[in-house]
Amino acid sequence: MKNSKQKTLRHGSAVFTDKHCLYRIAVVRYVDSLFYEPGDACRCHSRCYSLIVRELFGIGKNTFRHYLHYPSDRLTGVVIPRKLRGAAEALCDIGQEIAGNASSGLPA
Repeated sequence: MKNSKQKTLRHGSAVFTDKHCLYRIAVVRYVDSLFYEPGDACRCHSRCYSLIVRELFGIGKNTFRHYLHYPSDRLTGVVIPRKLRGAAEALCDIGQEIAGNASSGLPA
């Protein structure tokens, strides 16, 4: 049986218990924050999910939504390395560029 001290939150049917899951939640939330534009949060979340999160993390839309609503105070000890933040930013720039070209009809 797993160490009960690791249990953090039961959200729906998913149990977010281990440090790897918390790390993944923190990275997904960071990537989502890179897509944020004031006044159009729903579209930003949708673009983030379809361009990056679905392919990179292999999670469904409901899990993505659960991650976005996960309490921030539970992630206070999770640190995303600077190199990973830089890689995520570059990946988001590429994804947004591809999405921009797709919506304008230009070849990707």
